[in-house]
Amino acid sequence: MKGKFKDFSSVFNIVKKNFHLLFLTAILSIAVSFINVLLIKYEKELADAAVLKSKELFIKIFFVVLVVVGTKIPLEYIKAFFFGKFSEKSLADLRIEIGKKLTFSPISYIEKNATGDFLSRLTSDLSLIQNFISVSLNDLFYHPVVFIIGTIYAFTLNWKMTLICFAIIPVTVVAALFISKPVEKYTKRQQDLYGEVNAISQEIISGIAIVKAFLLEKHFFEKFKQSLDKSFLAGLKSAKVEVLLEPVKALIQIGPNLMVIFTGGIMVINGELTFGGLMAFVELMNIFLAPMNILPNIINSYRKAKAASKRVSEILGLSSEPSGTVKDEIKDCEYAIEFEDVWFWYDEGKEAILKGINLKVKKGEKIAIVGSSGSGKSTLIKLILGFYKPQKGNLKVFGISIFDWDTNSLREKISVVNQDVYLFPESIFENIKYGKYSANFNEIEEASKKAYIYDYILSLPESFESRVGEKAVNLSGGQKQRITIARAILKNSKILIFDEATSALDIESEQFIQNTLNETLKGKTAIIIAHRFSTIKDVDRIVVIDDGKIVEEGTHDELFNLKGKYYQLYSMQFQNQCA
Repeated sequence: MKGKFKDFSSVFNIVKKNFHLLFLTAILSIAVSFINVLLIKYEKELADAAVLKSKELFIKIFFVVLVVVGTKIPLEYIKAFFFGKFSEKSLADLRIEIGKKLTFSPISYIEKNATGDFLSRLTSDLSLIQNFISVSLNDLFYHPVVFIIGTIYAFTLNWKMTLICFAIIPVTVVAALFISKPVEKYTKRQQDLYGEVNAISQEIISGIAIVKAFLLEKHFFEKFKQSLDKSFLAGLKSAKVEVLLEPVKALIQIGPNLMVIFTGGIMVINGELTFGGLMAFVELMNIFLAPMNILPNIINSYRKAKAASKRVSEILGLSSEPSGTVKDEIKDCEYAIEFEDVWFWYDEGKEAILKGINLKVKKGEKIAIVGSSGSGKSTLIKLILGFYKPQKGNLKVFGISIFDWDTNSLREKISVVNQDVYLFPESIFENIKYGKYSANFNEIEEASKKAYIYDYILSLPESFESRVGEKAVNLSGGQKQRITIARAILKNSKILIFDEATSALDIESEQFIQNTLNETLKGKTAIIIAHRFSTIKDVDRIVVIDDGKIVEEGTHDELFNLKGKYYQLYSMQFQNQCA
């Protein structure tokens, strides 16, 4: 039994916080069930009074029915209110927890999964769970209770007819369970495929400029269509199974009713049952049939929710980023950053990206890291930020091992400007303010001036309140990079990392920002991953990485005269510029 429900365990742990609402719903379901059966009893007596032509008894019972109905209506409303609150609150808690897990999960998990697949889990998978919680679970609470109470009353009317009508129930239950079993398998497959479809859609939207520039529309459309066809076929198989349930439902609806009318009619003729009793049995059969009618749908909904829960549970089961407990640096430490024989690889069994890195960066030192594409430069930055931990060796920041640092405290000491610029679809003011959320307008204004973006911002109709828009398509690459540089300057951290941060700027703007940064970086440690070698001539030291190893270190003049790897890279860039 434990194995059957393990897929729901993560979801259950969140939903159970609202079980007090579910308990109230259960109590009210019992009360409503009892009232519904009581109504059938009084309807029987009302019909029998009419057959007996007893006007006084008929009117008396009629007023009792009105009282029962008057009690039932508010109870139904309160029951619906509490269950609605339970389902909506549970789903809101689920969404909050999923959002929390995705936000605080290790970056390795995010980087290894497609964005579209995450969206699928947040939309279609949660929709299936929502359907089970808000519809099927409600049916599960009400129908079994009213079934039991109705059965007790049915046996008091006529036990023979009750047993005859119930003879069909085991057959239909077994058939429903057997037919709906494949639905879970096909639903899981369909949801996985929908995740792939969403991922491809995300690729097309994110890379639409490349798609059009390289005439890839047909290729990606075909890729999208093939993925959609696969999900369609999986859905079609599931639909075929669901169609098979319809005859079963029809049999459940028609069979017992025919038995009631035939058997009950004979008993009325033979004087074994009153006409009111026959009417009561017809009503009771609706109560008996309701669970049988909805059982295939409940089982179907359960299997779909179970398949969806497997995918959602993968996110809910994520652990937060590993973090140490140290929140402050060693004050008298000489070095800001120390790599001690660091080895790192992204996937076990694959070639290492960093191979025995030994590097020490003094406090206040400004170094540049250069190397060909794929040499491991950006991976170094990811390790310094604590996104990943080295598999071998040790990395220290301000004398504290990366394994011991409290992750938040570590990142408070580091500002970073990436080559792949990302701006949030909010105002320019908010985007800069994310560097230091407690900053006032004057600080943000000053940071924008240092990043050489202030005049442009003032030229916009709404100035700092101008919205960037999704993917910042209304800004040039240089403008976006300057905003991110302003954000990093505003943070005012002890370590500043520039990952090819000025690559999108023109020469004039780059030179202006370089001069500004020279002032801003005084007394701070700076690591610059350089694309243009002309920007790093004045750094204290240049580190050359090749194939995950440090192959050269020194000033520009020293490395140039060495005629090694740096000289080779520098010469290639100079030749390209001249060409």
